[in-house]
Amino acid sequence: MSESISLNSGISPDSPNDKPVLEAGSAQHSVPEGTEVSLDVRVAASEANLVRDADWKRVHPFTPLADSWAIIAALFLALGSQLQDKDIWEMLKYVGHTGQLVWPFLLFVGGIILVLVLVVLYSYLEWRVTKYAITDQAVLFRKGLISKKERHMRLNRIQAVDVIAPLLPRLLGLAKLHVDSAGASGSEIDIAYLKVSQCQDLRAEVLAKAAGLKTQSANSATGDVKALEVASSGIVGDLPAAAMQAPEVPLYEIPTGMLIESRLRSISTWVYIGLVAIFILGPIWPALMVYLSGKEENLTAALIATPAMIVGVVVVLSGVVGSIIRDLNKGWNFTAAMSPDGIRLRHGLTTHDAQTIPPGRVHAVVLEQPFLWRGKDWWKVELTMAGYQGNDQAKKNTSSHVLLPVGTRQQALQALWMMERNLGVVTDLDGQEIGTAGTDLLETMMYGSGAAPGMFVPPRRDRWLDWITWNRKAAMVTTTMIMIRDGRITHRVSFVPHSRMQSVAIDQGPLERYLKLANVHLHLVPGVVPTWVYHLEESQAERLWELQVRHADMAREKEPPAEWMKRIVSAFTKQSEETKTNANTENA
Repeated sequence: MSESISLNSGISPDSPNDKPVLEAGSAQHSVPEGTEVSLDVRVAASEANLVRDADWKRVHPFTPLADSWAIIAALFLALGSQLQDKDIWEMLKYVGHTGQLVWPFLLFVGGIILVLVLVVLYSYLEWRVTKYAITDQAVLFRKGLISKKERHMRLNRIQAVDVIAPLLPRLLGLAKLHVDSAGASGSEIDIAYLKVSQCQDLRAEVLAKAAGLKTQSANSATGDVKALEVASSGIVGDLPAAAMQAPEVPLYEIPTGMLIESRLRSISTWVYIGLVAIFILGPIWPALMVYLSGKEENLTAALIATPAMIVGVVVVLSGVVGSIIRDLNKGWNFTAAMSPDGIRLRHGLTTHDAQTIPPGRVHAVVLEQPFLWRGKDWWKVELTMAGYQGNDQAKKNTSSHVLLPVGTRQQALQALWMMERNLGVVTDLDGQEIGTAGTDLLETMMYGSGAAPGMFVPPRRDRWLDWITWNRKAAMVTTTMIMIRDGRITHRVSFVPHSRMQSVAIDQGPLERYLKLANVHLHLVPGVVPTWVYHLEESQAERLWELQVRHADMAREKEPPAEWMKRIVSAFTKQSEETKTNANTENA
């Protein structure tokens, strides 16, 4: 049994565990009579009732087709299987030759027509009751003909807004708007389906209202920088949704060749290739050995067994191919851009995703470098973000936490800078400031091993528990965050701001107790970023725990959206000026 000591050091304002009054992440407003209803749900229902009928908008008429394509395909398959029946064909021939309508034929055709009419009628009625509304306080969505559901998400609870276009809806020119909140599983809203351009305008409107921005037309401004300045100025004005589209500044784009090469440099890819080779040779090898041995009497038995083994090969191959496609889907055509409403990510092979991460919503960042990427010095950047890791959409689409699927060191640091503007000042083990966290510290955390000034590292006896990674494990505390280094085969560095920690715990198992070692666990919202500092001296673990509690209590201020936008504008202005200067120098 492990022992743990924890201290709640304050909950982040947009944490899913935070439950402020009147801020329901989502609510279903049809409540059985006599059930006690909480205040936030009653307020959500009241706000929904205050929305005018004219403000409720319907989704695209093709939505039932995009939603029910699998059912429709199953019906046609069932019809096709029935048409293979010889009796039905004999009946059709009889009707064709004699011209007489027999009752079985009428029942068959009538049944098909009745099913189609019922499907079309139900789809039409379902479409009629599927509506959405965007107000100054919330996003609302209602649907359901038999079982009615209505979701209500307040704007100040929104974590991210994505435009997702699955394969079949994309063929129809449709997409859905996925709105994520800081809540438990099932708290998200999917407004499906709308035209792609309509989804983009709606996303811009939701993000603008969620950020408390009211923009005026930027047509009078010249250049992307001027447009960004107008968008970040906060000037009040009423605009249609199309005019709310914030300007974009491209940051990076992942070439397809780099993505494919990165997958070929993955150990898991070669494991897949080995499995495929084994399962392909498996059915052929016995028959080949029998043939080469000259025992042709056993060849028939070997060939009979081969088809059954081929079925297993097909099953394994389908799983491997599906896994490879899902992996490529996360980074295919991956682009990142910054805008006043957040970081915009686009990617997808079979499903096109357009994700917008509002500023200040990221809880932690991790930089990873697999072993086979070291020759190219490539890195991957992932995020922990409230809402994404706990909902159903994130389980279906694991790319929701990827900020950079593969990129150069410069791109990885640029992605880190977008999320965390200031690494702070390095402190020693007693919390005294000893220097600014700069490039040298990042180099040590990304590539180094062993100890450095101000670094929490495991003692040498940790080798009994960590044979390979013991001298790669380390933690560094600054005035703004804690950095955690880990991984010998895959280099990994986590960046956790103090303001995002919910609590800190010391954990110690029986072997660790015997070796007088302890672990420090930083509690955040669920996510992919590792937040454990393993196998420190007991005294160091207690000291780190005390430092984290102190920093977490003091670091509650976040970068406001307006400040984030000013930083983005300033950086892009400087970048544009440098580009123009270099171009003029080359022309001269």
